[in-house]
Amino acid sequence: MSDEFAWTVPLLQASFGMLFLVAYRAGAAPESRHWAAGFGLSAIAFAASLAAPLIDGLVLPIVADVGFACAFYFFGCSLTVRYGRRDWLRLRQVLLVAAIAAPLGGMLLMGSLRAEVLGSDLGCAAQILFPLAFVVRWPERGIDRALIVISWLVVGTNLCRTLTAPLPGGAVFPDFPGTAYSYLMYADAMITGCAFASLALVAVTADLLTSYRRDAHVDPLTGLLNRRGFDAATAKAHAGGIVACDLDHFKRVNDAYGHDVGDQVLTSFSRIIIAALPDDATAARIGGEEFVVHLPGASLRDSEGTAVRLRSLMAAHDWSAAGLGWQQSASFGVAAYAGGLPSLADAISSADAQLYEAKRRGRDRVEASDTKPVTRFISEGRTVKLAVAGA
Repeated sequence: MSDEFAWTVPLLQASFGMLFLVAYRAGAAPESRHWAAGFGLSAIAFAASLAAPLIDGLVLPIVADVGFACAFYFFGCSLTVRYGRRDWLRLRQVLLVAAIAAPLGGMLLMGSLRAEVLGSDLGCAAQILFPLAFVVRWPERGIDRALIVISWLVVGTNLCRTLTAPLPGGAVFPDFPGTAYSYLMYADAMITGCAFASLALVAVTADLLTSYRRDAHVDPLTGLLNRRGFDAATAKAHAGGIVACDLDHFKRVNDAYGHDVGDQVLTSFSRIIIAALPDDATAARIGGEEFVVHLPGASLRDSEGTAVRLRSLMAAHDWSAAGLGWQQSASFGVAAYAGGLPSLADAISSADAQLYEAKRRGRDRVEASDTKPVTRFISEGRTVKLAVAGA
């Protein structure tokens, strides 16, 4: 095994650690910190094992053994965060202590390279095997399935190396670089280790991209969809009902109590919407205090019933918990469509027009009517289709 080949391993491990740190700084889940720590420690351990024969003493061999044990501890942390239902922190810490003590005992107490390597392999494998044993459901995503498979492969290679490449009985740590075991360990790190790192990085990156897409479609205050998310969610809809909602005199809330209380009113109303809607409905906050609901397959009467239920829940809600000194009300406009004409866009415009009619008639009411779009006007920077009642 050439030195150039061997030193490639810690360089690659360190590079993966840096990439995980970059992903974390870009907004990836905290899991990425564990991956970064694992591959960073693995790089240190591989470098220490390569340099140890060149320097007298036991410091670098100890650094290598402790580094490998801690690296696999963080790999286990990552898998636990990703797939585990429980943290099992105490048990994993016990495994870490055992994974450190086993190789050090083989080196310091027994003076045996074979015992040291066996203790290290078993300790490292156990720390990945433990979280894998609690993966009770096969993940839906292909990248997660691949990551679990490669994790099992890492466990298998750690357990099989000593059997396939036994070390000489009298070998000590300075003899390690020239053994067949050493060659297999570095070759395994180049192939299985890099595949393990690559799949983990792809999984973290995929999660990050999914998070970016979600953030682009979700209102951060209420957790409902925003206008872009609503458009994407209803892009293929062909029939249903629309309920347009607007909180009455919401500016008075902000003026009297401040924006913090206003935000609490908005989140409370969002929870009321979620509680009142069927599972297949789509709700979005499309403006400051403006909301819209899409009810797939619902008739005009069904949609009106949903709006009436929302208004009743508003009236029954204790708004003092949000800091208000009065009962907050809302106005609702309802329309429906069934493919062709009117289209979904027409139904949204009609529901919006009905909402303004509810406002005109005194607020805190539901207005619903079969409608047809007839013209356009610009109001507050938005294009709204006026509507007239159908026959």
